[in-house]
Amino acid sequence: MFDLVINNVLIIDGKANKPFKGSIGIIKDKIATISKDEMLSGIKIIDGKSHVLAPGFIDMHSHSDSSFLIYKDFESKIFQGITTELIGNCGISLVPNNKTIKNDILNYCETLCYNTDKINLDFSTLREYMEKVNKNPHAINGLPQIGHGALRMAIMGFENRKPSTKELNEMKFLLERELKSGAWGMSLGLVYPPGSFSEKEELVELAKVLKKYNAILTVHMRDEGDTLFQSVKEIIDIAKESGVHCHISHLKLMGRNQWGRGKELIDLINNAINEGLNISCDQYPYIASCTSLYPLIPKDAQEGGIAAIKNRFNGTQWKSIAKSIEKNIYSRGGGDKIVISSSKGTKENYQGLSLMQISNKLNISLAEVVKLLLFQTEGAASVIYYSMNEEDVEYIMKQENIAVGSDGAALSFNDFRFGTPHPRNFGTFPRFIRTCLDKNLLSLEKIIYKATGLPAKLLGLNDRGIIEIGKIADLVIFDTDAIEDMSTFTEPFAKPKGIDYVIVSGEVAVENGFQNEIYNGKMITKARDCYDSFESSHFMPA
Repeated sequence: MFDLVINNVLIIDGKANKPFKGSIGIIKDKIATISKDEMLSGIKIIDGKSHVLAPGFIDMHSHSDSSFLIYKDFESKIFQGITTELIGNCGISLVPNNKTIKNDILNYCETLCYNTDKINLDFSTLREYMEKVNKNPHAINGLPQIGHGALRMAIMGFENRKPSTKELNEMKFLLERELKSGAWGMSLGLVYPPGSFSEKEELVELAKVLKKYNAILTVHMRDEGDTLFQSVKEIIDIAKESGVHCHISHLKLMGRNQWGRGKELIDLINNAINEGLNISCDQYPYIASCTSLYPLIPKDAQEGGIAAIKNRFNGTQWKSIAKSIEKNIYSRGGGDKIVISSSKGTKENYQGLSLMQISNKLNISLAEVVKLLLFQTEGAASVIYYSMNEEDVEYIMKQENIAVGSDGAALSFNDFRFGTPHPRNFGTFPRFIRTCLDKNLLSLEKIIYKATGLPAKLLGLNDRGIIEIGKIADLVIFDTDAIEDMSTFTEPFAKPKGIDYVIVSGEVAVENGFQNEIYNGKMITKARDCYDSFESSHFMPA
């Protein structure tokens, strides 16, 4: 007898095979049978109404590290059909940490529209983080990575220089420790301090450690605008010199100077792949990005963290810094294209206003607006940048070998909400499906492959991501006619439409638009043959 049966569905297996009508039977948490011919019987039966049955979506780029510490429902993700997500992206993870950098990590969390009052960083290692997370139930699964920024912070703080041999060895040691604890890889955030202070040689040496453990290197490149192509070439060089699998996060062309160069960008990456390099990418289906104010600040002015930045802004360097900020604002579309998502801590509420609107309201320059926001939020302001072109987004979207990643965090529709987060937190996967279907960018089986089997393949996640006997029953049922994201830039806290059921480890977590109290999610580690105890290690962060 099956515990759960799903009859009368169009099965899309996540392997880019043609869909077929059928049924599946689930025993405990695994797919036990797949039938093309007959209706099945079981303890609980779902009539799929000829809708699509697909593997649960795998979010290749998520920032839900802190979500696992705050609450359990993961509403903004599970209502999209996401059942597993890769966290620790863009160079920032919650570990490794020490007492010196805890506040810096919490400031980063605030840029994701978190209430950091709810977050207690009472751990220092990945193992401790996972133990804390797994003590409490969660709706979906997490795959942890180590952020290079956090790694560098733990050893060097916010110093703008090359690491010494000793410091580089300490970073390698910490990285290896966390890989042996099950981290899936390391992420780079080369636009954010302190990752922005690193040079290619440092990154290649750390990448060699990843290669040793068959781990992935996910990359937020140095620039996605004026020097985009140089940034891609740096990643190609790292892949070539280390042999590591380099995965480019949220691939995009930012700023008018790059618009229309989508094919040239894809050709550059594909040529490297054809040369035998292991390079992959993900993308979200929006023309706007969302991050902090730091990309507007020249790299040399970021050294030392927020306190040092504020001193420079108040000193003799401000005039030249302001000029660079104005230039960066222009390259990202201009002051009217940069909108405040969250400004917790400011004396006035600037949420939803552009830099230009604030400038006009206060009669100050755009650079002075950035200064004001940075000072009053302690660097934690979150900003939406409208700097992409729809044609480029769609060109990248129709590439079969580029996975889907939200670049968002799991947020609640009711609790722990403030600011106006990017709608990608709530609608990435339905929007991707809807756009591809409406504009005939890809066949349905390839659309689903990019959201399921492809990310599983890129990560080496062997037990889910496809519909196959013996695989974990993480599944989603949706109506291709009705699926649609409802989240907007002004009203982001909205559930998508058209997703009937979400099943996590064989149990129905979402049913006809309502979330059940099913918490089968966990922190999943990457299995490795090697394991060492670090109880007597020569170095631990203070």
